[in-house]
Amino acid sequence: HRSTTPAAVQPAVETTSPEFEKQVDKLADLLPHADRKVLAGYLRRAGQDVLAIGQYLEDEKNGNLRYD
Repeated sequence: HRSTTPAAVQPAVETTSPEFEKQVDKLADLLPHADRKVLAGYLRRAGQDVLAIGQYLEDEKNGNLRYD
């Protein structure tokens, strides 16, 4: 099973904003073993940090981490 985000969902934060970077920092603190670029991708797709964490952990558990 792959985690996907519906096309209609827009990111909650612009990906070039300081707020986006702050959210990536928060994810990196919570998941120190994860690559920041991968976490940024999950956050960009999910739009919310809590959703990004859930999708990352699910994909990691299933061996399907997304690097796009």
